[in-house]
Amino acid sequence: MTRPDDAAEGPRRLAVTPERRLDTPLLVALSWAIIDYHLAYTCARCRPYGWCPRVVVARARIRAWRRVREQWRS
Repeated sequence: MTRPDDAAEGPRRLAVTPERRLDTPLLVALSWAIIDYHLAYTCARCRPYGWCPRVVVARARIRAWRRVREQWRS
């Protein structure tokens, strides 16, 4: 349930990241959210020594997006 003063704030947004803009694809924004989450918590797929396949995929998506974005800009 929302409080009345929440409506004035507008819609909730994902964590603020360097690539959180209107031209950023949703999967890239969600990848940043996955990385932010793993900085504080662990998920069911996290290994005891700290490696997580979800973080690996998220980092790969961000790197790929940066390469594509740089090609578009040049």
